[in-house]
Amino acid sequence: MVASRVPAFDDLLYSLVKAKGLSLREFAARVGQAHTVFSMIRAGTRPVPMEHVPVWADALDLPEGSAERDRFFDLAALTHVPSPEARVRLERMLVRMDDLAVKHSALRRLFDEQQARTPRTPPPVQRHPTPPPKPR
Repeated sequence: MVASRVPAFDDLLYSLVKAKGLSLREFAARVGQAHTVFSMIRAGTRPVPMEHVPVWADALDLPEGSAERDRFFDLAALTHVPSPEARVRLERMLVRMDDLAVKHSALRRLFDEQQARTPRTPPPVQRHPTPPPKPR
């Protein structure tokens, strides 16, 4: 199985901004950031300022605790990994985590379908034998 490429943070940010119908310049104005920050991130000449990532995620309507928001934070953090080799290893781990999440969802769906098809019968009532009468 060939592992899919983890999109770089700048690719993800750009696609999310475009999905909101904004340009990077408009998004920058919306989050109170100079548009040049996004240009430098996109060019790979500046790591993502992590203190701004929560504001950006909120502006992009990434729900708290969602996989999409987690991915946004993970990819932002990867921009701070100085070693290209380490970055590649971490990206591979993210791909494996995504693959496992997809498999988990598929297994959960199969399990739920099987449960829905299985008739629900109440457990048999266990009858306890009547104790023998006590001698008088």
